Amino acid sequence: MENSTQQNDEPKSLSILEEVDRVASRVALSAAAGLTLGASIAIFQGSPIGRTALSVSASCALTGTACFGTERIADNAIRLLAGNSAKPVDETTRIYAAHAIGGGIGGGIAGGLFQGRVLSGALLFMPIMLSIAYGEISAEEYRQERLSQLLGESLEKGEDDTKAQ
Repeated sequence: MENSTQQNDEPKSLSILEEVDRVASRVALSAAAGLTLGASIAIFQGSPIGRTALSVSASCALTGTACFGTERIADNAIRLLAGNSAKPVDETTRIYAAHAIGGGIGGGIAGGLFQGRVLSGALLFMPIMLSIAYGEISAEEYRQERLSQLLGESLEKGEDDTKAQ
C-alpha cells in the first residue's frame, strides 16, 4: 500500500511521442520567432527579406532542437535518477536543472556548429533556457491558482443555488 502511494506522488513520465510533441512545439515557436527576427533584421539592413528570414528561422529551429531536445533528455535522466534515490527531487529544482543542462549542452552544440565556440554558446543559452524555465513554472503556478479560483467560485455558486431552492 505504501509503495503505491509513493508512485502516485512522483511526476508522471511522458511517452516518447509526448516528449517529441513537447520538443516540436517549442521548436516551432523558436522557428516562428526566428522568422520574425529575420524579417526585422532584413528590413533594418536592407537585405532580401525572404532569404534572411528563412535563414534566421532555420538557425533558431536548429538551436531550439539542440536546447529543448537535451532539456527533455536531462529531465528524463533526472526523473530516472531521482526515482532510484532515497531523497526525492523537488519539481521546481528538476525543471531548473533540466533547462540549465539543456541550455549548456544544447547551446554548446549550437555554438560549436555555428561559430566554433562551444563555451560561448553554452554561456549564451544557459540563461535563456533558465528564463524559459522560470516562465514555464510561473505559467503553471498561474494556471493552478486560476483553476482553484474558478473551482472555488463554482462551489460557491453551487452552494448559493442549493440555498435558493
